[in-house]
Amino acid sequence: GKPRPPTAQRQLERKRLRMPEEDVPEDVPDEEAEAQGHSQLMMSVKRFSDCIVQTKTQVMNAGKLEMPVDNLDDVDKVCESAEACARLEQVAETWDQSIYECLDMQAKKAPAGDGPLEEIEHWREKASVFSTILEQLKSPLVKRTIEVLRKLDSPLLTSFDFRRNDLGKQQVEAKDNVRFLSTLELHFKEVTYGGDLKNLIDTFPPMMKALRMVWVISRHYNSDERMVPLFERIANVIRRRVRVSLDFPNVLQKSSAAIRGTVELARSALQAWKTSYLDMRTKIEEAGTDARWEFDRKTLFEESDYMSDICTDMIEAAECMQDLENILGPELKTVTGNPKSVEESLLKVRGIKDILKVADAFDIFEMTRNKQWTEVMEKVRKHVAGMETSINEFIDISFLNLRSSETAFDMLVNFKHVKTRQSISDRVLAKKEAVLNQFIKEVNAVQALHTEYLDTPPMMKNMTPSALRIKWSQDLFFAIKHVMLRFQSDKEILEGATGQLAMEKYKDVARKLKVEETMAYEQWLRGVEGALTETLKQPVLVATKALIGKMNPIEPSTMERSASAIDPTRSASWRAASATQDSPRREYFHYVVNFPTELRMLVLETKSLEELGFSVPELARNVSLQETRFISLVDSLDLVMGRCSDLMKTLCPHEKELFDTYIWDLNAKIGPGIRVLNWNSLGIGDFVTRFERHLGKFKTLVDRVRKNAHEIQSRVSTMEGADLFHTSAPQQQKPQQQAKTPRSTKAAAAAATSDGKDVGKGDAKAAVKDGAAATGGGGMKLSAKPVTDEKIPDAKEYFDLASKARRRAVRILVHQYRAIGPLLTKIESLVVRTNTGCAPVMASVYKHWEQCIYRGLCNMVINNLKWLYSQLVADKPLFTVGVTLAGSDTALQPPV
Repeated sequence: GKPRPPTAQRQLERKRLRMPEEDVPEDVPDEEAEAQGHSQLMMSVKRFSDCIVQTKTQVMNAGKLEMPVDNLDDVDKVCESAEACARLEQVAETWDQSIYECLDMQAKKAPAGDGPLEEIEHWREKASVFSTILEQLKSPLVKRTIEVLRKLDSPLLTSFDFRRNDLGKQQVEAKDNVRFLSTLELHFKEVTYGGDLKNLIDTFPPMMKALRMVWVISRHYNSDERMVPLFERIANVIRRRVRVSLDFPNVLQKSSAAIRGTVELARSALQAWKTSYLDMRTKIEEAGTDARWEFDRKTLFEESDYMSDICTDMIEAAECMQDLENILGPELKTVTGNPKSVEESLLKVRGIKDILKVADAFDIFEMTRNKQWTEVMEKVRKHVAGMETSINEFIDISFLNLRSSETAFDMLVNFKHVKTRQSISDRVLAKKEAVLNQFIKEVNAVQALHTEYLDTPPMMKNMTPSALRIKWSQDLFFAIKHVMLRFQSDKEILEGATGQLAMEKYKDVARKLKVEETMAYEQWLRGVEGALTETLKQPVLVATKALIGKMNPIEPSTMERSASAIDPTRSASWRAASATQDSPRREYFHYVVNFPTELRMLVLETKSLEELGFSVPELARNVSLQETRFISLVDSLDLVMGRCSDLMKTLCPHEKELFDTYIWDLNAKIGPGIRVLNWNSLGIGDFVTRFERHLGKFKTLVDRVRKNAHEIQSRVSTMEGADLFHTSAPQQQKPQQQAKTPRSTKAAAAAATSDGKDVGKGDAKAAVKDGAAATGGGGMKLSAKPVTDEKIPDAKEYFDLASKARRRAVRILVHQYRAIGPLLTKIESLVVRTNTGCAPVMASVYKHWEQCIYRGLCNMVINNLKWLYSQLVADKPLFTVGVTLAGSDTALQPPV
C-alpha cells in the first residue's frame, strides 16, 4: 500500500498525545517506563521508514530530467549533424526549464506544519530534490550534451550554467541546514512527542544550548530571518502541549488540589520556556563573542505569556477552593456539631467549578477572548468573597455552642499551620475565649459527675467496688488533665483573665479527685489482709441437705410369698430378712464448691490496683498470682461434683436404698473437702483424683446392676405380652401394643398352631344342608350357606387346640418367671457380695420387682380377655357347632 503521508502521521500522533494527563500516573514503575521507551523507539523507527519510502518516491517520480536519445560517443560527429545539434539544444532548454521550475517550486513551498520537526523535514525534502537533479546532471550523457553545446557555442549554456550554479548553491544550503538542524531533532521530538510536562521542562536547557551552537556555527541559521521562525515553531508546539495537558474544561472534574497541581505544572512549562530563552540570551551577551539574540519577544512570547496569565487565574480559583475546603474539614464538623451545614457550604465552594465551566463556550487561551475570561474571573472572586462572609458568620454562631474544648483547641492550632483565607483564619484564631469557657464548662460537668456518683460509680467490666472508685476518679481526672496539657503546650491560650480562671478551676477539681482516689485506696489497704486470711481458711466444699430416699417397710408375708414362689427353700431366709429390715429416713447431701466470692473480688481488686499503678501487700500479690491455680481447682471440683450429682439424680428410689452403703461411703470420701481442706491446702488436687477414682468404681457398679435389671425387665415384658387363647403361631403384635388396644379382627384371623402343627385357618362357616347344620361363633349366628371355602374347626377341636396352646404358654411363663431369681441373686452378689437370695439390703429391690411382676401378670390376663371378647363379638367365626332339628327339638353337637 501507499506510505502514510507525514501530515497524517503527525495528526495521528497528536491524537495520541490528547490524553487527559490524570490518566498517566505520576510515579511510573520501571517496567512501565521501559515499555514507554520501547514505544517511543518503535514510533521513531516507523517515522524513519516512512521518510525512506517518501524519499524513494521522490527520487523515482520528481525532478527526473529528459535524456537525449542520440548516440554521443563521437562528439565531433554529432557536431556535424544539424538535426542532432537541434535536438540537443531542445533537451538542454528542457533541462533549464526543469531546474527553473524546481527552484521556483521549492522557493514557494513552505513546511507542512507549524512545528520545528516540519522545518527539518522541509529542508530534507529540498536537499533530496536538489540532490536528485544534480546527480542526473552529472551523468555522462548530460556531460557530452554540454560539451557538444559548448563546441557549438550555444547561447543556452549561459542560462543553463546560471541555473545549475544556483541549484548547486541551494543544494549546499539545504544540506547544511539539514546537518545542523539534525542536531536539534532529538530535542524537537522530545518537545513534540515527549511524556509529561516535567520532561518538557527538563528539555529546555539542553535545547537552548543546541540552538546557540547552530546560531554560532551555521552559515544560514545565524540571522533573525531564520531563527525567529524556528523559535516560533518551537513556541507553537509548547503551547499546543500545554493545551493538551490542561484539557480544559475536563480538568475541572479533578479535586481542587489536583487542578492546582496540573495548572501550576502547565504554567511552569510556559515560564520555563521563556526563562530558558532569556538565560541563554544573557549568557550570549555576557560572552560577547557571538551575535546577540535580539529577537522580537512579542512574537515569541506574547501568546505564551497570555496563556501563563490564564493559568495564574485558574490557580487563583483552585487556591480559593482549596483554602475554603481546608476550613470546611472534619475539625469544623466536630467542633460545630452541624455537619449538614458544613456539607452545604462545601457544595457552594465547588460551585466555583461551575462558574469556570461557563468558559467552555470559548477558547480561554485565545487572546481575543480576554474580556470574556475577565468577566468569568470577576464572578469567581465575587463568589469567593460571599463564601468568606458566610463561613465567618457560621463560625461565629458555631463557637457559641461548642461540643468539645479539645477539638476546638485542635482546630485553633491547626489553623496556625493550614493555609486558608486570611479573613477566615483571623476569625477562627480570635475564638480563644470561647474555647476556654467551654473548658470551664467541662470541668464543672466533671465535678458534678463526681459528686453524683461518688458512692455508686458506673459499672465497668472486670472492676471491683474499690478499684471502680479509684478508676472512676482517675478517669474523670484524666478527662480534664490531657486537655489542660494541650493548653499548656500553647502558652498564648492561657494568657489573660479567662485563662487564669480556667487554670484555677482545673486545679481545684483535680485536687478533690486526687483526695477521693487516695481515700479509696487506703480504705482497701486497711481491710485486704484480714479478708484474705479469713476467706482462704474456708473449706473447699459445702453440703446442702436433701432427702433422696426412704426405705418403706415390707410386710413379712409378702416377702415370704415372693421368696416361696421364686425358690421355696428360701422362705425362712426371707422371713429373717423381713424381721431385721427397718425403714429409717436418711438425709443425703448435695455438695458444691465453696470458692468465696470475696476471694474472687480480692484477687480482681489486687490485679486492677496493680494495673492502675498502686502498690499492694505481699499476701495480696501472692494470692493474685495463684489465680490460675484457683481457677483450675474450682473447675476440677465443679466437674467431679457435677458428675457425682448427675449420677445421684439418675438413681431410682429402690436403687438409692440398694446403694445406701456406697452412697454414704462416697460421703465419707468427700469429708476431707468439708472439714480438712481449705484454699491454702496443697492437697486439693490429690483429693479430686482420689474421689474421681471412687466415683468411677461406684458408677461401674451401678451400670452392672442396671444391666441385670434390664434383663429382668425384659422377662417381665415377655410375661406381660403372653398369648393364652390363640391357637396358631404367636401373634405379631408387640406385648406393649396388646396391653393398650384389643386385638383386631385381622389379627384374630391369623392361623393357630398347637405343638408346632397347623390346625387350620380361614373365616368360612360350615354349611348345613337341608336345615341340619349351622355355624357357631360370636353371637351364635346361623347361616344357610358357607361364607368361604376355608375350613373352620368345630368347637371340640378348637378348644382342644386352645387348651394345648395355653398349657404351652404357661410353661414358657413359668420358665421366664423362674429365671428372675438368679438375676436378683446376681445383683445381690454385685452389691452385697453374697448369694443368699434374701439379703436385707435387697428388700426394696424385691418389692420393686414383685410389684412389676404383679402388674405384668394382671395386664397379661386383662389383655387376653380383651382379645377373646373381641373375637367373640366379631363377624369372623372361630369354630363350628353342629345343630340337628328334629321336630320341635334342637340338638347341638358337641352338646353345650
